[in-house]
Amino acid sequence: MNKILSVDVRPAVSSDTSSIFAMGVQIFSEESFENYFKYLSKKYRPQYMVAQHNGQVVGFAIYKLYPGRIHLFIVAVHPDWRRKGIGSRMLEMIITKLNLKKPLITMEEVRDGNLGFHLFLRDFRKKIGKSGFIATKVIWGFFEDTGEDAYVFKFFPFMFGN
Repeated sequence: MNKILSVDVRPAVSSDTSSIFAMGVQIFSEESFENYFKYLSKKYRPQYMVAQHNGQVVGFAIYKLYPGRIHLFIVAVHPDWRRKGIGSRMLEMIITKLNLKKPLITMEEVRDGNLGFHLFLRDFRKKIGKSGFIATKVIWGFFEDTGEDAYVFKFFPFMFGN
């Protein structure tokens, strides 16, 4: 994995919204991202984080902090910037926001066909040791547009005695 050291990870500000939306549409599809973005905004009022390189947003995360846990909705990195540690840096920053040694993180509804994200979760687990994300549930046929199954992942640092 090639690391890019000149990437800044920070909480998003209102001027980042258009970049987040443009990247979300590029990575997902316009209709599905727009609908999901609106749904998250209304139901959860989530927090947003961006990764920037030379003023350009190259990744973003959407999440909600609760006491003792994080609900992670999206971690997205522009296709040209993947496999450089950007997603891991965003996730590490979100975890440190909780200021807990053993946070519970839930990542719900990951498409079966989203191999890149499955590998990201696996690699993040390897990076930090035995603890990490584990698929805890499969929701058969969850995605109506394709009939794909969805996976629910949870991060359990305490499962392995860390």
